[in-house]
Amino acid sequence: MAASLGLRLLLPLVGGFGLAALAEHNSHCASDDNDCDSGALYAGLFGFALGGVGAMLIDAVVIARPVEIHRTVAPTWTPHISVTPERTTFGVAGRF
Repeated sequence: MAASLGLRLLLPLVGGFGLAALAEHNSHCASDDNDCDSGALYAGLFGFALGGVGAMLIDAVVIARPVEIHRTVAPTWTPHISVTPERTTFGVAGRF
Protein backbone atom coordinates (compact mmCIF):
# COMPACT_ATOMS: atom_id res chain seq x y z
CA MET A 1 0.00 0.00 0.00
CA ALA A 2 2.87 2.38 0.73
CA ALA A 3 4.38 1.70 -2.68
CA SER A 4 1.08 2.47 -4.37
CA LEU A 5 0.64 5.71 -2.44
CA GLY A 6 4.22 6.79 -3.09
CA LEU A 7 3.92 6.01 -6.78
CA ARG A 8 0.64 7.89 -7.12
CA LEU A 9 2.02 10.95 -5.32
CA LEU A 10 5.55 11.12 -6.71
CA LEU A 11 5.17 10.15 -10.36
CA PRO A 12 2.81 13.03 -11.27
CA LEU A 13 5.09 15.50 -9.47
CA VAL A 14 8.20 14.19 -11.18
CA GLY A 15 6.46 14.22 -14.55
CA GLY A 16 5.13 17.73 -14.08
CA PHE A 17 8.35 19.30 -12.85
CA GLY A 18 10.43 17.32 -15.32
CA LEU A 19 8.50 18.38 -18.41
CA ALA A 20 8.24 21.97 -17.15
CA ALA A 21 12.00 22.11 -16.64
CA LEU A 22 12.59 20.56 -20.06
CA ALA A 23 10.30 23.12 -21.73
CA GLU A 24 12.02 25.97 -19.88
CA HIS A 25 15.44 24.65 -20.84
CA ASN A 26 14.50 24.40 -24.53
CA SER A 27 12.92 27.86 -24.52
CA HIS A 28 14.09 30.46 -27.04
CA CYS A 29 13.08 33.34 -24.78
CA ALA A 30 15.61 35.95 -23.79
CA SER A 31 16.32 36.20 -20.09
CA ASP A 32 15.07 39.82 -19.92
CA ASP A 33 11.86 39.16 -21.94
CA ASN A 34 8.88 39.06 -19.54
CA ASP A 35 6.21 38.44 -22.17
CA CYS A 36 7.71 35.35 -23.79
CA ASP A 37 5.83 32.10 -23.19
CA SER A 38 8.15 29.12 -22.95
CA GLY A 39 5.28 26.62 -22.71
CA ALA A 40 6.52 25.40 -19.33
CA LEU A 41 3.08 25.71 -17.74
CA TYR A 42 1.38 23.56 -20.36
CA ALA A 43 4.27 21.11 -20.38
CA GLY A 44 4.07 20.86 -16.59
CA LEU A 45 0.33 20.21 -16.69
CA PHE A 46 0.77 17.60 -19.40
CA GLY A 47 3.59 15.95 -17.44
CA PHE A 48 1.45 15.92 -14.31
CA ALA A 49 -1.42 14.24 -16.17
CA LEU A 50 0.92 11.82 -17.91
CA GLY A 51 2.54 10.92 -14.59
CA GLY A 52 -0.88 10.35 -13.00
CA VAL A 53 -2.01 8.04 -15.78
CA GLY A 54 1.33 6.25 -15.71
CA ALA A 55 1.09 5.78 -11.94
CA MET A 56 -2.40 4.30 -12.27
CA LEU A 57 -1.26 1.88 -14.97
CA ILE A 58 1.87 0.80 -13.11
CA ASP A 59 -0.12 0.37 -9.91
CA ALA A 60 -2.79 -1.72 -11.61
CA VAL A 61 -0.40 -3.94 -13.56
CA VAL A 62 2.59 -4.34 -11.24
CA ILE A 63 1.66 -3.54 -7.63
CA ALA A 64 -2.02 -4.44 -7.21
CA ARG A 65 -2.99 -7.98 -6.42
CA PRO A 66 -6.50 -9.40 -6.41
CA VAL A 67 -8.06 -9.74 -3.01
CA GLU A 68 -9.45 -13.18 -2.34
CA ILE A 69 -12.28 -13.30 0.14
CA HIS A 70 -12.88 -16.67 1.72
CA ARG A 71 -16.26 -16.76 3.34
CA THR A 72 -17.58 -19.67 5.22
CA VAL A 73 -21.28 -19.00 5.29
CA ALA A 74 -23.24 -21.36 7.43
CA PRO A 75 -26.98 -21.59 7.03
CA THR A 76 -28.66 -19.23 9.47
CA TRP A 77 -32.24 -18.51 10.35
CA THR A 78 -33.96 -15.80 12.34
CA PRO A 79 -37.51 -15.67 13.61
CA HIS A 80 -39.49 -12.66 12.50
CA ILE A 81 -42.43 -11.15 14.40
CA SER A 82 -44.28 -8.03 13.33
CA VAL A 83 -47.12 -6.49 15.31
CA THR A 84 -49.18 -3.63 13.86
CA PRO A 85 -52.66 -2.32 14.79
CA GLU A 86 -54.12 -4.11 11.76
CA ARG A 87 -52.41 -7.49 12.02
CA THR A 88 -49.72 -9.63 13.59
CA THR A 89 -47.37 -11.73 11.46
CA PHE A 90 -44.92 -14.45 12.29
CA GLY A 91 -42.22 -15.75 9.99
CA VAL A 92 -38.74 -17.08 9.56
CA ALA A 93 -35.98 -15.43 7.55
CA GLY A 94 -32.98 -17.46 6.55
CA ARG A 95 -29.78 -17.52 4.55
CA PHE A 96 -28.85 -20.81 2.99
